[in-house]
Amino acid sequence: MNNLNDERMNENKQYNELYYFLKAKTFGYIKSKFIDNDTAEEFFQTSFIKLYLNYGLNLELKDYHNIMLRIIKNQITDSFRRKKFSKTELFESFDFIKTDNEEYDYEIENKVELIKKLSNNLPNKYKTVFDMFALRGYIHEEIAEELNINKGTSRSNFFKAKNKIKKEFDLEYFQK
Repeated sequence: MNNLNDERMNENKQYNELYYFLKAKTFGYIKSKFIDNDTAEEFFQTSFIKLYLNYGLNLELKDYHNIMLRIIKNQITDSFRRKKFSKTELFESFDFIKTDNEEYDYEIENKVELIKKLSNNLPNKYKTVFDMFALRGYIHEEIAEELNINKGTSRSNFFKAKNKIKKEFDLEYFQK
């Protein structure tokens, strides 16, 4: 029993050393891609867990470093591809709500809130695709797979949702 505990402690020590070695080598790269330390830390930890689960402790340090960089790059690419859209990005995806003076964040905020409210009035098939694409950052291939529809149907439903929202937006916003 003591021998088993010693093995676990040794393994934990090795993982701990590997963790700090890789963090020292890769955290600067991750930090360069994100604004805040919390997000960078989350990406490092997620990447390290993937490394831990897939490769164990039987590689050379340089191999871990190369694999870790590959995992990190894939994680970052996935996050940018599937990122949640900020209010500004949502605003930019709807060219019809742009204002002459884009410095007024409260005006943009009001328009974005109106779009979100209007999206709740869409038929379910349009609302679901709109929410997934415009608000949660899914791409049409992922939406099609998740909803078991064609990629073209996803695009069509998003286009129809966007047009319905535009019509309602013009009625609501410009009648004030």
